[in-house]
Amino acid sequence: MLRYVKMFFQFPPVRATLGYFICIALLAVMVRLVLKPITYTFIDDVAIADTLRISLAIAWLLICYRLFTRYIERRDAIELDVTHWKTDGLGGGVLGFGCISLIVFILYLLGNYQLIGISFDDYSAKLFVTLLLAALIEDLLHRGLVLRILEQWLGSYLSLALAISIEMLHFTNDNVEFSYLSLFLFILWGFNQGILYIYTKRIWLPFAFHVGWNFAQPFYGSNLTGLEDMGRIIDGRFTGSELVTGGAIGIEGSIFTILILLVVSVFFLYRSIKEGKIVKRKLAWVRSI
Repeated sequence: MLRYVKMFFQFPPVRATLGYFICIALLAVMVRLVLKPITYTFIDDVAIADTLRISLAIAWLLICYRLFTRYIERRDAIELDVTHWKTDGLGGGVLGFGCISLIVFILYLLGNYQLIGISFDDYSAKLFVTLLLAALIEDLLHRGLVLRILEQWLGSYLSLALAISIEMLHFTNDNVEFSYLSLFLFILWGFNQGILYIYTKRIWLPFAFHVGWNFAQPFYGSNLTGLEDMGRIIDGRFTGSELVTGGAIGIEGSIFTILILLVVSVFFLYRSIKEGKIVKRKLAWVRSI
């Protein structure tokens, strides 16, 4: 009987779902019932209190994930290994920021972007750590947990196809309306983040790429996947058709963004295939019980 119970909880979809909701539940409880009342009680400045609360939430989420891998999965969380932090962290961040910067430069040359001014008054540490937490939740749980478990079970290609479906949650963002272009964007984004994880088998490359990508959009004065309240450093004006500028979604919805994201995705897919990073084995969970 115990063996069948163990088989049930080790069944990949069950294990992925369990880990996802355990981490989210523990994070929510810590933020709402512990961190929020404590920081608001001892810190009068709301902005500072929120920044500290979100920063501690980032650390707590990583602790929750490590506890799950140690006591439920009974293994080391190698996907959190920081040995290659220069390549994964710095390289990923520069690549993500650089992709958006290239698109802005293209729009500038085409006359679809105008730089009006630069100011740090409309950007804060709270906005940045919020961006960090949002990216970590997505990349730690969607890639490090769900994609990893599915990949071990179904192989890289099928797990990528299934994991991409999670990206459809972006349609719930403000100003994001359904279109074939936005649908392709979110599918491609999920594929890109997934293949970055598959290439390294660590979350830090997709996470850093995600942070650089998301930071660059409000940095240049654009909405961030439809969100208007993510601050800005450069006051920039986008003009022209939605196909070129992305419209209300922001520069992320531009056809140029999609083309560049496609190039990055194909490059890392090619490297993953060439370097033997693609997993083909199936039903590995049965042999581990």
